[in-house]
Amino acid sequence: MKNAIRFFGSLGLAMAALGMLNHPIGTAQAAEEAKEKSRVSQGTNGEVTVLFEAETQQRIGLTLATLAAAELPPVVKAYGRVLDPAPLIQLVADLAPAEVTAEASRRELERLKLLRAQDNASARAVEAAEAQALRDQLLAASLRAKLLLNWGKAVAESEKLVALAKDLASAQTAIVRVDLPAGQPLPGKPTGAQLSGLAADAKPIASEFLGPATSTDPQFQGQGFLFLVRSNAPTSGAALSARIQMDAAPLKGLLIPSNAIVRHANKGWAYVQTAEDKFTRREVALERGESEGYFVTNGFVAGDKVVTTGAQLLLSEELKARGGEE
Repeated sequence: MKNAIRFFGSLGLAMAALGMLNHPIGTAQAAEEAKEKSRVSQGTNGEVTVLFEAETQQRIGLTLATLAAAELPPVVKAYGRVLDPAPLIQLVADLAPAEVTAEASRRELERLKLLRAQDNASARAVEAAEAQALRDQLLAASLRAKLLLNWGKAVAESEKLVALAKDLASAQTAIVRVDLPAGQPLPGKPTGAQLSGLAADAKPIASEFLGPATSTDPQFQGQGFLFLVRSNAPTSGAALSARIQMDAAPLKGLLIPSNAIVRHANKGWAYVQTAEDKFTRREVALERGESEGYFVTNGFVAGDKVVTTGAQLLLSEELKARGGEE
């Protein structure tokens, strides 16, 4: 009899448990979980799409930007380094007084020659003035030649050479040398270069083309060029990556706004709106960063709408559906 009671008691507990599983609360919870999972789907080509209803978009403040066609000059990748400005600053500091002294001694020589013609100065005084003027001119010419040989024509003949030296001394500006590997051609004349630190998240730095370097780098053995950074100057000796811009036919593509980029698996991505409530993740090549965003030549078309606010939430939703994969 006791065994029978125990049997029916266990049976009752099992039925009660089954009843709880079929309870409306449990059913609703399971439906809600299924709904959450249905937010993410994957297409046959591997593209991942996230479903965000209009209500959710409004709640998170999701915003979009429409991509437009863009043209940018072609670039050649290279590496550079920020030059130590101290030798240039010292040369300018030496050159300025040397040229003033040379001009003063030249005028003194002309004055004595005039006096000599009037028998008011001795031949010895004129000879001494000639020797002094020659020494002063040679010193100034030597410094000018050294400036030209070490820094190139654009720097040596600059009308604002003293101002440049002052800016370099205050670290407001910097001169960067960029070198190409041996044998790499440059299809066009450089017009500028976009520089950046070697870190993955380094911000681009604009620079102006100064001219060709006057020596060959022993490591690269290729063409070298000098560029001037006028603001946000990196520190002396810093290693940089460079994209040399040229006066050749422009490349056609699109600019993806920087705030549309999310990073995952060591790559850049952007979410494109493919329907009113659907957003598909596409890879963005991060090889050419500009001040407005990243320039791409494939993967997107003009008119695509990319998420600029809320992209990270879309990625989080996607990763949550995949078990929190990072």
